[in-house]
Formats: sequence, C-alpha cells, structure tokens
Amino acid sequence: MRDIATILYHFWQARKLMQRFKTREQLEQWQEQRLSHFKRAILNQSPFYREYCDKPLEVFPAINKKIMLEHFDAINTKGIALSQALEISRLAEESRNFAPTINDITVGLSSGTSGKQSIFLASKAERLKWAGIMLAKALPGSITEPHKIAFFLRANSNLYTTLSKGRHIQFHFFDLTQDFETNLASLKELQPSILTVPASVLKQIAMAQELGKIRIKPRKIFSVAEVLDSEDQSYIEAVFKQNVHQIYQCTEGFLGITNQTGKLYLNEEYIHIEKEWVDKESGRFVPIITDFSRTTQPIVRYRLDDILVEDVSDTSPFTCLKSIEGRCDDVCYFPLQDGKLKPVFADIVRQAMIRAQASFREYKIIQHAPQKLEIQLLAEDITSCKQEVTASIHRLCKQRGCVTPEIYFSSYIASPPHQKLRRIERRFALPHMEAA
Repeated sequence: MRDIATILYHFWQARKLMQRFKTREQLEQWQEQRLSHFKRAILNQSPFYREYCDKPLEVFPAINKKIMLEHFDAINTKGIALSQALEISRLAEESRNFAPTINDITVGLSSGTSGKQSIFLASKAERLKWAGIMLAKALPGSITEPHKIAFFLRANSNLYTTLSKGRHIQFHFFDLTQDFETNLASLKELQPSILTVPASVLKQIAMAQELGKIRIKPRKIFSVAEVLDSEDQSYIEAVFKQNVHQIYQCTEGFLGITNQTGKLYLNEEYIHIEKEWVDKESGRFVPIITDFSRTTQPIVRYRLDDILVEDVSDTSPFTCLKSIEGRCDDVCYFPLQDGKLKPVFADIVRQAMIRAQASFREYKIIQHAPQKLEIQLLAEDITSCKQEVTASIHRLCKQRGCVTPEIYFSSYIASPPHQKLRRIERRFALPHMEAA
C-alpha cells in the first residue's frame, strides 16, 4: 500500500506540474530552483561531480555514452562498480529474468543501437516516481480507471513492472526476442487498453489487425524506441482509427511524450535541455540533457546522439517537437562538386523515398561512403521500383546541389524484432565526429 500511495503522490504532483507553467520564464525559474537543489542534495554524493557543485551548470563537463561508461563508478552515488552492474544485467539478459537488483537498485541494459550498450541504475524511490509521472502523462483519463498496458520491449525491467502497482492497472511485458506470432496470440487474448510498441513492430501489429488475424481495440497507442515514419504513422492510424502517440524514453531518462492535443513535448519540468544546433533554420538540434529527477545515476550535460526537430511556431512554455528525426548517424553526407560534403538529413531522404511513388513494401538505405549508397528494397515489381527510386535520389541530389553517389540495390534484410529498425544509416565516420 505504501508503494501505491507514493505512486499516487507523484501522479498528482505530475498532473499539477503539467498545468503550472504559463510562460517560458516561469518554467526556467523552476528549472533553476530544481537544479540548485539537485547540485546540493544529489551531486555532492557523486565523486565525479562533487567538485562542480558550487559552479554554474555550463561549467560542468559535457559527457556522452563513452565518458559515462569510463567514469561509471565515480558518477553514480551508490558506489556501484560498472563490472558488477554489467554482470547483473547480462545474467538477466541470458536468463530473461529481469528482477535481480543490487541493494534494491535496478540495473538495466540499453539496446545499443550505436554498437555500444549502456547501463542505467534506478533506486526504488526513482522507480516509484517514474511510474507516477509516466502514468500521469500517458493514461487517458483517471488513474482509478482499469487498464491493461501491453509493452513490447527487448528487455523487461523493474522500472516498467512498477507500473503494475494496484489491481486495476496491469502491466504485461511482451518479449521482442520471442516468436512474433506467439506474442500476437497473447495480445489478442489480453485485449489491452494501452498499446506501447516500437514503431516497426506496431506496423506489423496493424498489418495483422488489417488481415483479421487479431481484433484489438486499445484506447491509446504509443510508438516507442524507433523513429516513427509519417507513412507508417498514417497507415497505423488508418487501421486502428485513432492517433498514434509517441513516448521519447531512453536509457538517459523519460524525455518527452505526446500530450492530449497530439503534440510531442519535452518533459522540461524534470529535465534541462541545452540545444546544440545542427541546422537552426530548420529547427534541428542535438539535445544535451540534465535530468534533475535522477538520484542514483546523475545525468548531467549528457549529449545524446539524437537529432530532434523543434516546432518553433508552438507557443507552449515547453519545447514542442515536430519529430524525433533519428540518430546523428542517420544523416547522410553527399559530395559537392568541390569535394566537400553536404549533410542531407534523414527526413529529407525519407521524403525522397515517398516522392518516388514506387510500390516497395520496405526499404533501407545504407551510406557506406560519400559516393556509395546501398538501397535495400522489398517489392514485387523490383525493376520498376529501382528505376523510380534511382530517379528520386537523382532529383534530391540535384535539388541539394550534390553529386549523385553510386547507387546499388540489394535484397531487403529485415531487422530482427529485438533490434531497433533504422531505415537510413551512415556507416562511415566524418573526420570531425566522435562516435558516442
């Protein structure tokens, strides 16, 4: 009962905060207060950050995944060694039993789309707070209404099962490493009210629904973990006859969620965001986050490898996103006539594929070098698709003033269901870029 009371407290606190801020200035004043408390109460317990506690945030070192792992033992406030955390999390991965903790600290392993997996730590108090905030922002209606929440994820966690506190809210984990048809049968039997699924798997579920293999009527659908393409979104919404919402959650925290109006906002009442502009004119930036709600594993000036697109026309105090465009490695670089490289963002390449009007069912684009582009297609009339896609890439390069790279086609290789789908991927490093 005490855990339920704690979740309810954080639920109502989150609901109040969602309505509290009328201006950006009010929100920034709140952030300053919370950051000041965070430095005094939490960062003093971190050997890595202790010397910075009396300094402005901008003086703190900016870090990434590589630096976080190198200094993991000194960054966390509980003296947990990286070797110990890795051992616990890898045993959980192998056994598919995600219950073990270290002194009641949950240890989780990220999916590692950049090739390096990351570790996260969360205490019981943090798990209960996260559950309250997540339910406040995600649940349609009141917390007293009954809900069956279906989560399709690569790995379960005590963090997620915390949502199951109380009889009327049931959390059901669907293991993406298991057979999809088996998961589909279980989903049909469950009849969830809330469906939370990676975008590519959500499309598969929508296809099964359209074909009559299942018949579910969720009240709310969330896309998580992967870029939600506009075409996939339109298809899923047409099948289920409702909007698809997004949750922006990663190892580094619960960063954003679609609100009741259908807009995607960052959770800036709990996180501070510095915007490293990639292309300010188009609103594209890489977020550097400080999460002042984390206590076990402080996240301070952590540079994510994501490219977000801000909706600058929105008047809310919170940062509104047009889209989560993808990773920095999803940006292609095409050569100019003088040999320099020009960035072409993933969404622009996606739009070129849409404008090709080719009848492919799936595609992947892999840029192996500035002048070498592999395109994987799944289509019935493959010859026609190749011609239309080639012509569209040529038009894109001409519009951007770039030299069209060598294009070659290959058979489509589907990503395993437990791996995040990346439709556009650059596999060569730029001289000035460091892999996170």
